[in-house]
Amino acid sequence: MQSIAIQKNKALAFLCLALFLFSGCEKKDPGPEEPTVVNELALELDGQSWQPTAIDGDKCRSRFNGAWSVHTVNDISSPAFTITAHSNSGKSDMQADDLLEIQITGVHKKGTYHTTGTYQEIFDSYAYYLITHADGTSTRYVNTPNSFQVRVDEILPLPGYVALQSIKGSFEGILFHEQNPEEFIRIERGSFKFNKPNSSNPNHCSL
Repeated sequence: MQSIAIQKNKALAFLCLALFLFSGCEKKDPGPEEPTVVNELALELDGQSWQPTAIDGDKCRSRFNGAWSVHTVNDISSPAFTITAHSNSGKSDMQADDLLEIQITGVHKKGTYHTTGTYQEIFDSYAYYLITHADGTSTRYVNTPNSFQVRVDEILPLPGYVALQSIKGSFEGILFHEQNPEEFIRIERGSFKFNKPNSSNPNHCSL
């Protein structure tokens, strides 16, 4: 009887060991890979958080873009970087999005770039904020010389692209009512990162 009990205990121990090893070796499904955000844009407008409009509530798809271009004046070529962003923050669904556009020129390296020009000249450095009202009229706030600045903290070549580079930095400043300079808006704590510039696709994530 004792021999039978010992054999049963050995069999039970072997079964437990086999189950333990099987459960330890079994591969678990990691699930779908989370997308990584490669482009970012954020700022505060008059002390309030301002975010680009999300498309269908998707955190990866929103209405902003960063694009490199080359401006040639008097046979001298210079790289420029332009940020455009639309937001319906604080507006009803029936109202058009506000538009922010910032452009800096001569962007060869890290440093601080001032908006010394005007949006009316495509080769200038500038910033403006356009509000479209419910009645269809609009109000534009523009920079004055050196009232707005962009700081480039990082600029790196993108593998496989000759003319495109990733770029990261911050911005801040004051924009004045185009018709009434006594009225102004203040943009603070602006930040941007573009690891996928010059894309017409509003998807700012990658797997």
